[in-house]
Amino acid sequence: MKSSTTRYAGLLGALGSPVRLFIVRFLVKKYPHEITVAELLERVKISNSAISRHLDKLKQQGIVRVRKDKQYVFYSLNTEVLEDLIAFFYTECCVKQHIVDWQKITQHNEGFVLGQILHKNPQQEDLEAFIPHHIYERLGGKAVQVLLLARMEAMRLKQEKIETEHILLGLLGEGSGGAARALKLAGLDLAQARSFVKSKLEAQKGGIMAFSPMAQQVLQFSLEEAIASGHILIGSEHLLLGVTRLWKQLLPHPEKFCPALVLLTELGIDPPTLEKSLRGA
Repeated sequence: MKSSTTRYAGLLGALGSPVRLFIVRFLVKKYPHEITVAELLERVKISNSAISRHLDKLKQQGIVRVRKDKQYVFYSLNTEVLEDLIAFFYTECCVKQHIVDWQKITQHNEGFVLGQILHKNPQQEDLEAFIPHHIYERLGGKAVQVLLLARMEAMRLKQEKIETEHILLGLLGEGSGGAARALKLAGLDLAQARSFVKSKLEAQKGGIMAFSPMAQQVLQFSLEEAIASGHILIGSEHLLLGVTRLWKQLLPHPEKFCPALVLLTELGIDPPTLEKSLRGA
């Protein structure tokens, strides 16, 4: 019989791949329903054989359950295994050694941040409701954090929609991702950007916090950038690359620049330089 340490190491190894993490996230979203390989292939742009290898790895560790029905194979999440893994860390780090504060963990997860926003305005709907499904399911943790921060910035400035400038503020506010580092290297900081954006906008009545058409274009570009770079999930750097692509598209029409692009231009930043910094991040 495997030791508990070996078993948990195997589970972490199985989860230690962006593709397999994406599969688990997708299974969590679909739970308790089953999925097929065809459903995964619609969302993950890799070969059928590659998907099968990843599923086999998850199956070996018991993270997914498999059910065969005639010519079809169905996959579902084994929640007991994930519960066991979470319980292991909780017991070792929070109960036995007290080196991790479980309360802080629950307060720093994405659900808590979203809960704070919803509590402030009960009429606000889930962020997922305002992002196309094919993009939302590809958002990595930092990208979700950026968009939640963008939403908070829009609310703070009493805007009716989340604009590109709010995404830029969210990227700066996140602070630790590749996008934030690239922007700081370019000479931009959150206080400066927030002040500039505020000076360019008039307070509105506030609204449901949907993304503007221009911001939606940034999100679509960010997905395309993630796919082109071989990443299964959208990171903060892909969101900024999305902003950069929008910028390049509008270069012949500077009169259409939103405050975010005006700010970047006034700082003497240009799209190629920012792109180079990001791709090296």
